[in-house]
Amino acid sequence: MARLWTSTASILFAIAIVTLSSCSASDDSTQSFESVTLPSPSPSPSPMTATDRRETSGSAAGVSAIDEEGSAAVLAQPIRDCVVNRDTPHPVFHGCIDWHSAVHGNYALRVISRLTGDPSAAEIANSVAHDGDLMKELVSINAGDLDGEIPYGFSWFLILDREASSPDMAPLAVAISARVRKWVTDHINGDEILRPDYQNLAFAAFALHRWYVSYSADEAARFRREVAPSLVAHSGVACLDSRPATEFFDTCASLLLALADFDTSDDSVVTGVELEELAAAVRRQEPLPPEQVSTVHAAGLNFSRSWALYVAAAALNKEDMLANGDDYFLATLNAPELWRDNYRTYGHWVAQFGILALDLRSQTRARLLRAP
Repeated sequence: MARLWTSTASILFAIAIVTLSSCSASDDSTQSFESVTLPSPSPSPSPMTATDRRETSGSAAGVSAIDEEGSAAVLAQPIRDCVVNRDTPHPVFHGCIDWHSAVHGNYALRVISRLTGDPSAAEIANSVAHDGDLMKELVSINAGDLDGEIPYGFSWFLILDREASSPDMAPLAVAISARVRKWVTDHINGDEILRPDYQNLAFAAFALHRWYVSYSADEAARFRREVAPSLVAHSGVACLDSRPATEFFDTCASLLLALADFDTSDDSVVTGVELEELAAAVRRQEPLPPEQVSTVHAAGLNFSRSWALYVAAAALNKEDMLANGDDYFLATLNAPELWRDNYRTYGHWVAQFGILALDLRSQTRARLLRAP
């Protein structure tokens, strides 16, 4: 496994403490919010529309509609604030109201530093992730205390581990990857593929696959072969135009996210036509304007749709699909009341979704610049 930590002691320790016993996902027992219906918010003045942005921006690839560095800096403040809070008793991931939001907050701070060149955000992330406290988190994982974070919170941890590439996080990542893999295998033929919430299987498949690509190419290939057929088979139902817009995931966009990521590693897993059809189905759902955000979770929907289109742009080698993703990204970036304000409702989590969008967009731009 191509891992920066290679000492024999670390590997033996990781193997010794991993619990691979059967575990099933709880009914979101650690989640903070249900899909509470909200009064329609009054839209705030938008700093820049998608059209305005495209008319004033450019990149070496000629497709940049977004200032990634500037957007990361704008989204950073609520994330900086929440990660260090003591909202829960968890040893490391104690801010941002709940465990999973603290995890993706820690990830987001590291990406912010990478995109902006400002090391202070990553320093905040590292300041809460001490070796001894990470081992306490591992004890909780192996005891089953965090089973309510399967698959969603654990999937975010794999995204964090891939970004941090820290030897201290490796034992947790090994344990968590096994738990997520078992959960995906156990639910691959269930209705979790059609869930738009914490139980969404495609998001878990996306996160685990990317982690495997970084650390075990052979396992990534086996995982793709195991999971892709079921994802494709569910695309018709998942992509119905009548699907709701009340959660943070669009079931069609999540399928596109996972399958497009598979395709960037192996274009025999899914056809380009299938990816095009999924992308078209996602784009038929217009970006959700802030006044139509009717639940807490729907505030993250535009950002998560942009994830899928950015990864699909890489898989299909289509620069114009970046602009499609930008429409969704900007719809929420330009509505700061949905990510900056109200800590308990939005401020502890939505901005992190935006940072993942910028991360995926940046990776796709780099790939497109080098495409043959």
